Amino acid sequence: MKFTRHLLPLAALFLAGQLASACNSTSPQQAVLQQTANRLVTQPNAQQLAPGHWSSNYYADHPLVGTVWRGNGQVSSWNALTDALLDTEYILIGEIHPNRDHHAMQSRVIELLAQRDRKPLVVWEMIPEDKQAVLDAQNLTTAEAVRALEKKLNWSSSGWPPWSIYEPIALAAARHNLSMRGAALDSTFLREMAANGVTNLPADHLTRLHLKEPLSEISNASMLDQLYSGHCELMPKTALAPMQLVQRARDGAMADAMLRQAEHKHGAVLIAGNGHVRKDWGVAAVLERHLEKHSIDANVLSIAQIEVTDAASAAADYTEINTEPEIYDFILFTPRADVKDHCAELRKRFEG
Repeated sequence: MKFTRHLLPLAALFLAGQLASACNSTSPQQAVLQQTANRLVTQPNAQQLAPGHWSSNYYADHPLVGTVWRGNGQVSSWNALTDALLDTEYILIGEIHPNRDHHAMQSRVIELLAQRDRKPLVVWEMIPEDKQAVLDAQNLTTAEAVRALEKKLNWSSSGWPPWSIYEPIALAAARHNLSMRGAALDSTFLREMAANGVTNLPADHLTRLHLKEPLSEISNASMLDQLYSGHCELMPKTALAPMQLVQRARDGAMADAMLRQAEHKHGAVLIAGNGHVRKDWGVAAVLERHLEKHSIDANVLSIAQIEVTDAASAAADYTEINTEPEIYDFILFTPRADVKDHCAELRKRFEG
């Protein structure tokens, strides 16, 4: 399945949708919802987001901020990204969880698709599968209803950053009457899997979580390296096998949620951390294998949002770009949400 390509930049598409909405009659509830979305979501420029438009202030004047790159290290553009988004069924938009700008970008992508008559399923890494009834039952026709999801989802006790920075995503979905799905596995189930492996898992669980096929040697080594660095090198790689299995199961659950739209012409959008949207062993890889195995004609697009650092001024200085194999299709550079040394803080806690 292929979508007609459009060459307008994201900014022009977003503004066109706003003008169209202004010209059409809307209910008071929809008008309030739109006003709230406009207030929470910053509109991007065609080629680069102006520094004043960023919510994150650290290194907002960095030369890479607002630039778009291909995973192979070639500089790209908002036009090319828009073109790819409109030609793809399964879109994975990565994030650094506390970065408000990353969630604003995710919401703009949803707006872009909806304004081109797409109705993608919005899949959340953060929302547990067992909260699906909340998403299905909630009448998300007002900004107040979207805000009420925080309490209904027990978000404040979930460990994720504040609901307020994720709210623009839900607002964009609600404004266009898009379905949302939680893809987070039950924590008890994951703890048992980490402790006991997959020996006692029913075959249908292995199939649903895409755990029957082993990773390639290269992907397995890459995943262990990422987990090792992600845990600040405080655990030996030999102790990371349970975490690797849990990560693969979580990726499989997210892929499963997206693939429930396999016969749906509008596809799905995944909201997840950068590590989950990778093409070598993340959700993107799971999707590609499934689509190829079942001869499904659909595209997968993986987008990472990378925070810049003052120690690296060139795109080639970042480990996520120009890799072999490529781990993302597109990379967007943004300011940083904070400049804390999280590994130093973790080491201090371990030593204490």
